[in-house]
Amino acid sequence: MNYRDASAKDIMGIENLLKHYNLPVNDILEYIDNFVVSEQDNKIIAVGGYEIHEGISLIRSIAVAQEYRDRSIGVDIYHLLERKIKNNGINKAYLLTETATGYFKKLGFTIKERTSIPKAITQTKQFKELCPSTAIVMFNEWQ
Repeated sequence: MNYRDASAKDIMGIENLLKHYNLPVNDILEYIDNFVVSEQDNKIIAVGGYEIHEGISLIRSIAVAQEYRDRSIGVDIYHLLERKIKNNGINKAYLLTETATGYFKKLGFTIKERTSIPKAITQTKQFKELCPSTAIVMFNEWQ
């Protein structure tokens, strides 16, 4: 298994994995430099990405192929994203989820009211268009 930064050649593999879990794919190419993937036998088996807006990050689309779940691959992806975000001098992250609240709580995230979210995040395509208004907003701040 190999972890690496994603590139434009990975778009189809990333989209296929995200679509399987009904996660947004419309603007992946725009943020491809902020995605990481895990691959096995030249097949993308996990992905995660982030956006940065006004000094705040938005974690997006962490997904692991079903047959590779329960191996901590998603946690590894998350920690790679966290490191990349911190390398940009940022220590705050938001995310939107419909199904993984418990998972992200284990990683230190807390639930936030949608009305308390900074404008930099509420103006993102993820928040305004791609994720449903029923998605739960979560927040984490690192040292």
